[in-house]
Amino acid sequence: MTLCSSPESLDAVIRALSGQTHVFLDCEGRTLGEVGGKLSLLNLGVMRQNGRLQTFLIDVLAFEGARSHNLTPIFEVLRSEQVFKVMFDGRMDASELLHGHGVQLRNVLDLQVADIASREKRGQNDNRRLQRLIGFLPQHEITRNRSLYLQVEKLNSLESAMVEHGVPGSSKGYVDHSRWLQRPLQQSALQYAANDIHKICLLYSKLVQKGYITNATLIRQSARYLALHASARPGGNDKYKRHGLFPLAILPEANAGSLVRCGGCQRGLPASCFAQSGSINRTNGFCFVCRAIDAKSGPSSVATSGHRTFYSRNLYDDFEDLDDNFEDFNDNFEDFYDGFY
Repeated sequence: MTLCSSPESLDAVIRALSGQTHVFLDCEGRTLGEVGGKLSLLNLGVMRQNGRLQTFLIDVLAFEGARSHNLTPIFEVLRSEQVFKVMFDGRMDASELLHGHGVQLRNVLDLQVADIASREKRGQNDNRRLQRLIGFLPQHEITRNRSLYLQVEKLNSLESAMVEHGVPGSSKGYVDHSRWLQRPLQQSALQYAANDIHKICLLYSKLVQKGYITNATLIRQSARYLALHASARPGGNDKYKRHGLFPLAILPEANAGSLVRCGGCQRGLPASCFAQSGSINRTNGFCFVCRAIDAKSGPSSVATSGHRTFYSRNLYDDFEDLDDNFEDFNDNFEDFYDGFY
């Protein structure tokens, strides 16, 4: 673990990134991605030739003002179509980098998406999907309205995903997230940040080993996931954008056609994400996920006007080159994976 807070130490990061095909990425800060959020640490992991993970914790606050240009080479790596970045639940990190630093992440694999996508491959049925929701929702609610939750997936934390996939690792530990902007950072906080990079690397290796990461589809799905807050930072109290459920219409490939605006998350979604005509009054124009959030916390005071349709030629034109990029990823992966062990 190397803390980088000077131009000289940052040069070492840039040299380490040179020629890398894979970078493990995570961020720490104050309410990242939300209104009022601020980035503190930009954490990167790369595999050395000896197969060991090298972790850099970049102190972003040390490069504010006149020093901000020093971060440009790092940001270019994050924007690069040639370097694959691996994250876990990068939604708020992507929002902070975009709205706080003008950096749009490209060619990212989000392991939280991979975890969700692997559930079908692992034989998850409707009963298991609903069982995951117990605790988020009362069991009687799930039993009474079973059909409304068949598309709703409960997210795993990084640690939960590791346990589920049989990845050994230490517990997450505790850190006071309100102190990320204070300097100097405590050693325990630095270790916490470095451990997350290590865990992301371990989970990634396991998912590849099990055959759950094999093609460009996950890259496109991750791009949709990271773009959820591309238009604006969400408010910290926006329950429809800050919750523990997997948003709808991330895994299916996009199709041109009429979409429906959800009254909760405000996303344009296929009609299949809503209860059909006989049940529209029960959902109040909300998608299945937002309806589940209301069932947990009570209806929002925000008024909605029901369904509103609009036409989208193709929501995801920006991702059409990912198949070509993933071929390069596959070519480089075998050497990377052999070196991991």
